[in-house]
Amino acid sequence: MSSGRHDATQSGATETLLVCAKCGHENPRGNQKCRKCDAHLYIVCKQCGQLNERVARACTACGKRLHATAWRQFRKKWIKRYSLVQVLVLIVTLAVLFKVTTMIIDALSKPTELPMVEEDKR
Repeated sequence: MSSGRHDATQSGATETLLVCAKCGHENPRGNQKCRKCDAHLYIVCKQCGQLNERVARACTACGKRLHATAWRQFRKKWIKRYSLVQVLVLIVTLAVLFKVTTMIIDALSKPTELPMVEEDKR
């Protein structure tokens, strides 16, 4: 027989566990790192220094956003990996490749007209 007491114990157990934002593994709240993937379970707010769960979007004390947006993360990785010159060379190369491709497609799609040779009438 299942009783309400079993359900209360089960929900109480989930309150003491902290789910890892990276792998989803359930960890005891006292742990600083995930037992499965070794990722940090808490993040410190850069504005006020409050320790927050890593899954939280905003600081529980001051409300400041804790994580960078996807665009900022992408831009940060892109800037670290490639210089401005490399990006410009890539853009110019793609533009030239696009132009050459369109010229080839246009040339192949036009019907070829053969010049008419008039026969000598003698």
